[in-house]
Amino acid sequence: MKERIAQAVREIVGEEFTVELHEVTKNNGVVLTGLTVRGGDSRISPNIYLDEYIRELESGDAELEDIARAIVNIYEKNNSPAGALSFLDRSREQVLENVEAEVVNTEKNRELLEGVPHLDFMDLSVIFREKVDVEGSAASFIIKNEYADSYDITLEDLKEASIGTNARAKYITHGMSELMEELTGESIPEDQDMGMVVVTNKDKLYGATAIMFPTIFKELAARFRDNLFIIPSSIHELIVLPEKTCEAMAIRQMVRDVNSTQLAPDEVLSNNLYRYDVAQNMICMA
Repeated sequence: MKERIAQAVREIVGEEFTVELHEVTKNNGVVLTGLTVRGGDSRISPNIYLDEYIRELESGDAELEDIARAIVNIYEKNNSPAGALSFLDRSREQVLENVEAEVVNTEKNRELLEGVPHLDFMDLSVIFREKVDVEGSAASFIIKNEYADSYDITLEDLKEASIGTNARAKYITHGMSELMEELTGESIPEDQDMGMVVVTNKDKLYGATAIMFPTIFKELAARFRDNLFIIPSSIHELIVLPEKTCEAMAIRQMVRDVNSTQLAPDEVLSNNLYRYDVAQNMICMA
């Protein structure tokens, strides 16, 4: 099926373009089928993921020609040379200014971690991304060892740039009632949200990296006057609640249930539960 789509794209763009298929490994070992289109001396082209298109074609919800034209439209929209290649000429300082951290599950990303700078933290690992702007659209890519070496950037440089002292300001907290209102347009009384607090970053992407900042949880613990449970809601956010409000075993089971039934596989962070201990100012597995 993927070869049929690739051939249909080739017929539209013509012989001067190269159309290739790739397997792309995402977070947690999730493998997607990517297609790239390159013309002339172009050095870079975005991966256009075919998995949803393949499902639509197999189910009869879309025609092959319509899918191919949609893919070509995506390529044309994102293939401005100025936008696509501008970040390739960055200086070392510009790279570090655009580094962000992402927390992933260590066990599920063993293969990925072999080729990227990373920090280990309990059952998690911190990897690093570089944010880029392509034709006004924000994107990012994982920094690999070879890329970091080419700029003489060390693991310590990446750590300081993304989760150093100054990075704390990137993270925000808000009540569960506030989040529900944002998602559904309907508000729930604050006294019914169990004191749950959502912790993420301002972009709401890879915000679970907040777990690397004990000061965030120290502030919340002071507010609740209690130790905290930290729920790994996804790679994008954490949910925090006072320890006194719930039993650890029940929360762990809830985390596993949500991960297996509600989250996309590449957005799962961990099946474990974490705890912030006020006395030790430390986060550990509960």
